[in-house]
Amino acid sequence: LGGALLKLDSQGNEIWKKSISDSSGAEIVISDFFIDTDTSFFLVSTKTGSSEGNLIMQMDTSGNILWQKSFEASGVEKIEFNAIKQAADKSIFIAGTLISGSDQAGVLMRLDSLGNLLWIKKNAYPNSNFTDLLIDNNHLFCRNSTTNFGDVILSSFDYNGNALWSRKVWEVDVTSFPLDLSRRELSFDLDSNIIAHCSNYSYSIFSRFSREGNHLDAFAGLGVSQGIEFYPSGSCALLMSGPAMGLKSLELYNRHFAVTRFESFNSLPNQCFWGYQIQHSQISDSTTSISVIPSSNYTVSTAMMENVSAFLSIDNSCVDFIGNVNEMVNNDFEISPNPSNDKVQLIINAGGKLPSIGYLMDALGNEVMHFEINSSEKIVDVSHVKTGIYWMKIGEASKKLVIL
Repeated sequence: LGGALLKLDSQGNEIWKKSISDSSGAEIVISDFFIDTDTSFFLVSTKTGSSEGNLIMQMDTSGNILWQKSFEASGVEKIEFNAIKQAADKSIFIAGTLISGSDQAGVLMRLDSLGNLLWIKKNAYPNSNFTDLLIDNNHLFCRNSTTNFGDVILSSFDYNGNALWSRKVWEVDVTSFPLDLSRRELSFDLDSNIIAHCSNYSYSIFSRFSREGNHLDAFAGLGVSQGIEFYPSGSCALLMSGPAMGLKSLELYNRHFAVTRFESFNSLPNQCFWGYQIQHSQISDSTTSISVIPSSNYTVSTAMMENVSAFLSIDNSCVDFIGNVNEMVNNDFEISPNPSNDKVQLIINAGGKLPSIGYLMDALGNEVMHFEINSSEKIVDVSHVKTGIYWMKIGEASKKLVIL
């Protein structure tokens, strides 16, 4: 079972597909990647099953390996790689987990641009797990999900892996409120403050910290947090799954999600949320160096996939508004897609004169079709429209529509 890589053009057409595998036959899961330049990219992955391991690889944009490395530690069952980032000097930082029996520890690694190890350090906090990594010019910020206490911790380190500060983002009684320990991406807001979010499968908490570790503000909302994105205007967009808050939820393959856009992070507690006492505290933390052995035994080949079909995976999603169409934050109309008959119901809340014409546009703002509006409820047949991301525009308001 190999990890799969797929390269598409801007219209979603396949350019190439590759698989990554080795002789063990273990499943390989690609955890994260970043594009270095327009000529290469880096990725990290982890093996699962009876033969554990990890991989960092640089590839050219044709999918050919430039170099690859794996790392093993004496007396350790495996090292998992979860996130990768590149610094301005081209060195590479990796965050992950070191697992030994029933114990585990967050691990940080720094490599040069050719994959040579500069240092590797493990976290001292009990049963820690670094699920994400964010960097600026001088600091590393890690999201740490602990498996024994169910805490989520935000930690800062210098470029040598030394701990600077750590804050508990959320303290929970894991027996009453099981915490989702899966990866949740850290984000910078427009002022370079750090946003950390976590969920207990029912509701989620977004917390904002300064880069010095001071807690600034937070809010809670229904649903499982999946991502947050900030825009130059100061607005931010949230992606939530489950029974989620939002302007509108859409059901795909029995999975619910909602994207909501707000004027600013500060406005969030006053819209769609309830008062909640956020728990956070300062803790002590440290790191220690460990020894690892590098190896290389992976191969890349043409993937054995005759047809590649898309499936929306909520577990690995991010929020992004694409194209030249600006989504308006309002309730001028609502979209209710019906996947069973390829028709979309529109409920228009014009509050006055109805617009006479509505439009369906592609991601670049080009008109795909238009339709007459003669009442506040309208059924639009989109069965002839190919799959993709579109915008439904009525008057000055527009909303994203995903057609699968």
